[in-house]
Parts: sequence; C-alpha cells; structure tokens
Amino acid sequence: MTIEDPAVGWVSPPGWLDPGPAALLEMAGSRLQLVQSVIDLDRFPDHPSRMIDLAEPLTRAALAVSRAPVQLVAQSGTQFALGYADDPAGLARVRDDIETACGKPVLIGALTLIEALRALDVGSAVIVGCYYDEAFLAATSTLFEAHGIRVAQASNWVREGRFESQQAVDALHWHYEERWGLDSLETLAAGRLPADCAFVVPGAGIRTVVAADALKAAAGRPVVGGDAAFLWAILRQLNLARSDLARVPGGRLFRML
Repeated sequence: MTIEDPAVGWVSPPGWLDPGPAALLEMAGSRLQLVQSVIDLDRFPDHPSRMIDLAEPLTRAALAVSRAPVQLVAQSGTQFALGYADDPAGLARVRDDIETACGKPVLIGALTLIEALRALDVGSAVIVGCYYDEAFLAATSTLFEAHGIRVAQASNWVREGRFESQQAVDALHWHYEERWGLDSLETLAAGRLPADCAFVVPGAGIRTVVAADALKAAAGRPVVGGDAAFLWAILRQLNLARSDLARVPGGRLFRML
C-alpha cells in the first residue's frame, strides 16, 4: 500500500464476522486498499446504555488502523451510537475526540445512516429492527428522533411473530436468512404509513446492499440499510464516483455518487 492509494481503516464490532469489508472491496475493485481492526472487548454490551463503554476500546482500534496510510477511519455498525441516543452533541464529541487522536476523518456508522436519510430527503422512517431487541429498538427510535428523523413505526421479529422470544433470535448469533428481512418489509408495507416515509434497516446483520432492488420492490417505497449507508459514506468521503467503481449497487443512494 502507498499513500496515493485510496485506503480505509475499517473498525469492526467484536464477536461477529463483519461482511462489510468484502462488500466494499467488491464494489471498489483493486484500486481501494483496506486495513481492518476489531474492537478489543471480551463481551459486547447487551444494553444500549452500556454502549458508552465502547468509547475507549473503539478509540484504541481506530488508532491501530490510523497508523497505516489510510485516508479515513470508519466504525462499522449502528449500535455504538445508541449509548448516546438522546445526546447528539455527546456523540459528535466522541467522534471529534477520536478524529483528534487519529489525525484523520472518522465515520461513525449510525451517523452515516442519519446522513443518508437526510441526503434522500426522508421525512419519517419505519424502523425495520429485525433482530434488535426491545431496548435496542427503542434506543434506535430515540436516536433518529434526536437527529430530526420522525419515527412512524418500529418493529422487530418478535413483534411480528416470526420468533416466539428474543432469546430465540439471539441464539442465532447474527446468522440470519436474507429472506427474513424481505418478509418484514412486506409485512410492514401492508400497513398505513405516511407518504414521505422510508423503511430503515439499521442492523448491518441484514445485508441490504446486495438486494436493494428486491427490497424496494417488496416495500413499495425507499429502503435504506445501515450497511448501504455506511458504504455510501465511505465512497463519498474518498471522492469515488460511480465511474470509479467495479460494481455499483442498486438503489437511489448510490446513484447520488
């Protein structure tokens, strides 16, 4: 890797095989370089309020990748920000502190999702929580509202009756069928919703970037996934246009590059 190469320092959450780096490299082709680190933590917090405990290990992981010749550091996943769900200024300060420590721009996963919704002029959102439990679903709603995105509805697989309990969902350890996300969208799309709303799939465990057209067809309106928004934000930060990419995903978000 040389300093001239477009390069990303990617920070993944612990305890999960993050598919995002492979998706980014597939999109960008051989011209993009990637350095990855994982937040060093024995156990991932099981409640949004404890996500603030990730600030220090996240900073260490960001520093590790920033030592390579990367142009930016990107924190994968929306859940870290939920520790600051009702405190946008606090979340911005954490990001700024990490940027100061690294000396490079830092993308926070949840903030890229908010940024994508604003870029698409989304007025309200239906949160397709899928595997999120009630606490994480509520914190996600609070985060959106605190950033000016009205939440019209929020749901998860237990509410939809797809699983009998959250324990049954958690036992799968993020190994989910992509079809389950489509099923949730079809169910929620059948209800009465505001005209300006979009469906938002915040959890990166549901890969929306590989099925954007199918998801929109199922929902009948825009679908924005946390994984797609994160990849879009990285490409935009690197000033990579559609013509620079080896593969361009479907969906309106990537048409804006």
